[in-house]
Amino acid sequence: MLSRFSGLFSAVQRRPLVPFVTLKSWLSLVDDIGTYKHLVDGVLHCIGDRLELMMEDVEGLDVNVEDGVLTIELPNRSGTYVINKQDPSRQIWFSSPQSGPQRFDYDESRKAWISDRTGDELLSLLASEVEAKVHTKVEFKMEEEE
Repeated sequence: MLSRFSGLFSAVQRRPLVPFVTLKSWLSLVDDIGTYKHLVDGVLHCIGDRLELMMEDVEGLDVNVEDGVLTIELPNRSGTYVINKQDPSRQIWFSSPQSGPQRFDYDESRKAWISDRTGDELLSLLASEVEAKVHTKVEFKMEEEE
């Protein structure tokens, strides 16, 4: 009975292991984990700081940043965004009540986090979606590196 399955087991054992990330994201990984953490923390703070300033003028908007997870609750129960860093894949994972889940890789040439599904830039996408819900101009500006 065992001989009937021995070919199956040997074929499975010879298959190479493939990392659990898409080829596109694997090729675009930020090489240094320190650089990745600097970039992702910068964008999370940029978003959090801007939206916290808006909380004074937009009733019902709530922003929370904790342990690399940014949660944005929109007014009138119109949805919750969750944006978090994923150190193993060096991506930002984004959950939106409007556009759904997406993963963002850092594009060095564009100096931006780009969706591996749609090609959208994270800050522009989030700004346009939040703007539509709170009816207030939203603009995220990253501080320039010296």
